Amino acid sequence: MNGATVKIFDAKPLPAKDPKGIAGKLGEIVAVEADGFTVVCADGRFKVTRVQPDAGKKIEAGEWAKSANVVVGSKFA
Repeated sequence: MNGATVKIFDAKPLPAKDPKGIAGKLGEIVAVEADGFTVVCADGRFKVTRVQPDAGKKIEAGEWAKSANVVVGSKFA
């Protein structure tokens, strides 16, 4: 993200019940909350709850999103 590597360690799948449930582009962040962030994937979405930033230690995804200024519309490449 933004040229930095972010490893995802914990995530919960949120499968789409129909195509409208995906709503977004692959890799796009569609929600940022205190306990994590939600990313669009091919079959729906998944909520990321724990990450490891480039050259850092594992932290809660919500904490990382806040410190990295991640907003809705940001995108993983």
